[in-house]
Amino acid sequence: MLLQLDGPKSGLSRVVGNFSYVSALQNYDLSTYFLHLSGELALVAGFDYFLTTTHLCWAESGDPAVGSVEVNTSSGALTTTGLSPPSCSTASAELFPPWAAIELRWLALSDRFLYEHAPTVLDERREAVECVEDHMTSPYFLDCPPSGCRTVPSVTYRRLAASAKLLLQISPDGASRLLIENASTLSRIPDLMSPSRANFIAFLRLLLLLLAAAVTFIRSSQVSSSSREIMLRAVRTSRRKPRGCVEHHTKMEVSIDALIGLAAVAARAATVGALSSALLSDGQDRLVAAEFTGCLVSLVHLVLRNLLKVDAKYETPLVTLGGTQSVTDVACACLLIFSETPFLATRHSFAATGRLLAALMVVTTSLNTAIFAITSNFLLLATVTSQESSVYQAMLVGGLVCWIVQLTSVVVTFCTAFVLPFAFQASREQASGHTTLAYAVFFGSVATGLPTLNRIMLGVVARVKHDKLK
Repeated sequence: MLLQLDGPKSGLSRVVGNFSYVSALQNYDLSTYFLHLSGELALVAGFDYFLTTTHLCWAESGDPAVGSVEVNTSSGALTTTGLSPPSCSTASAELFPPWAAIELRWLALSDRFLYEHAPTVLDERREAVECVEDHMTSPYFLDCPPSGCRTVPSVTYRRLAASAKLLLQISPDGASRLLIENASTLSRIPDLMSPSRANFIAFLRLLLLLLAAAVTFIRSSQVSSSSREIMLRAVRTSRRKPRGCVEHHTKMEVSIDALIGLAAVAARAATVGALSSALLSDGQDRLVAAEFTGCLVSLVHLVLRNLLKVDAKYETPLVTLGGTQSVTDVACACLLIFSETPFLATRHSFAATGRLLAALMVVTTSLNTAIFAITSNFLLLATVTSQESSVYQAMLVGGLVCWIVQLTSVVVTFCTAFVLPFAFQASREQASGHTTLAYAVFFGSVATGLPTLNRIMLGVVARVKHDKLK
């Protein structure tokens, strides 16, 4: 077997375990068949079991956890009197019945009509199945087979999956206790969301993708504010060559650029703000800090560009201090909106595909934009003359710092939201850590942006050589 011996983020190690083979004909359980289980794990007295959002861990028994409730295992199933189902008058309930995982059969439903069109009625039916005695007039008792209706109150794992982590303590004498800790990591699992919330999230994703398309299109149509032209203008300035008149930008174009930049920053900040609770529960403090820092830097850079007094004949806010950071903002926002917690999990979904496409957008646009912006700002700062005002020099320093911090934020977001989860998922069947694979994924992903970077650099070199021949 492969186990993580040093915590959920450690590498996998080979261990030897004991198991007993039992034919399905001898120990046949219909719920096991429907759940496609290959085996069962027996709990052993004298151990504590931690069921997190991604792992099942165990350790030798410790002291009873503060706030835990007693659990009875004498009947062969977990029952408790300290955790009653919602809105139920009963005191004792069965914990986590296996049939509840097959919810259509559990609720005696023949199709998913209630899931899509009547979520309130669906919740009432769930309460009827879980509470039993308090809802004897529910349609459930008309639909369930006579020998298959629930007669014992229960608390299904679905009630806790989206909002809790569990600790089950089984002392050596057999006494058991259960502790529930709040966690919102799994709050965006499709089967745990209401249709209205799922549709709202899908709508937000669509709006964010439209904003990303609009920003990318407008940015690509502004030839004079492209990375090549910004870099070329910095080279000409450093060589004391005429910068050449830039494309004329009207006040309307400048205002639209500022509004788009503000919308991109707001979208990025709103995205990380909405996901911060789930991200923090998943232990992604570094990602949340990096994104909020990136949003702050983008806002400062936007203010500097639009408040800096420049010569409109040669520069406008569209090209000042390396140009706009709106492309970086929308790329990071798209990467975040498609990054579902928990990050260190093995699953295949549409969100994973969206995260891959957003990651490609980051490495092909955001990284290249930041690299050339940093280079152009540093070149201007290194060749600034004493005739330039101190305010202009301070603005160059501010622009350079903003781009360096922004590039750092992008790299942290890219590695945390894409590289590490991808490497973790790809190394689940290898008896080693995923660090080496993570480096390979990172450098391989960055390499996909090298053709764009080389094309821009070759364009700058060609124009500089052309200027020398004049």
